[in-house]
Amino acid sequence: MNLPLIYIALIAYATLAVAFLCYTTL
Repeated sequence: MNLPLIYIALIAYATLAVAFLCYTTL
């Protein structure tokens, strides 16, 4: 398993979740 790839995916998912949350609240 590639650990950095997992961290990058987690950060990308967190950013997408925050963007979706901001989009839905607006």
